[in-house]
Amino acid sequence: MEFDNAHAVKSRKRGKYKGRIVLYDHMHKSATDKGTPYTFTSVQQLIEDFFNEVDRILKEVSR
Repeated sequence: MEFDNAHAVKSRKRGKYKGRIVLYDHMHKSATDKGTPYTFTSVQQLIEDFFNEVDRILKEVSR
């Protein structure tokens, strides 16, 4: 899992016209995830969200 603001999430649209690329904060839930939008509000919230995701993943793995 990775929280990321370094690049745009690739468009899922196919064809010649995909629209413009918009950079925004997002997170990757796995190494193959193209990105899920993430709304950054504060450092505190980012840290809480990060550790909530860590807990969620650990619960999934321990099943």
